[in-house]
Amino acid sequence: HVVVLMIDAEAGVGEQDAKIAGLAHDRGRALIIVLNKTDLLNREAQKAAMDRTREILAFVPWAPMVTVRALHGKGVSALLGRVEDAVAEHRKRIGTAELNRFFEEVLEKHPPPTMHHRAIRLYYITQASVGPPTFIIMTNDPNGVHFSYQRYVVNQIRKRFGFQGTPIRVRYRGKKKKKY
Repeated sequence: HVVVLMIDAEAGVGEQDAKIAGLAHDRGRALIIVLNKTDLLNREAQKAAMDRTREILAFVPWAPMVTVRALHGKGVSALLGRVEDAVAEHRKRIGTAELNRFFEEVLEKHPPPTMHHRAIRLYYITQASVGPPTFIIMTNDPNGVHFSYQRYVVNQIRKRFGFQGTPIRVRYRGKKKKKY
């Protein structure tokens, strides 16, 4: 359930590395980015390698980055700690009551924009599953929630509850109309 993506710091991030990170994200796997052989670079080159890695893998900003010297075993214990943290975050469950108190604050601070002259109503949120953490938001119009607002909701969930090292899924579902 955890992907440890090891990248040679000297060579930098390659196209295959980005594809692997993309697959990990798409398949809902926790992800740790590891820069190996950082001891061969001076401080400026290390920072440049980290910045370049973050730039290319910008679609997974939630993935922590660890530097190691695998040949000497330096940084491996920190890496294993990050893997354990990612597994815990991947399996984290938030109670519905706590989620809805948080969600009320989010809606109060920044309500969803109207779409096609129609008010979008978000009723409640619940966590449907873990591995990856998946949330369901009940709404009057699942297709009317703008992608930027969806991203805002994901960012707010991360800001409040963490989920460092794991992707988050948020699904929008319409309320079923009562038949009389």
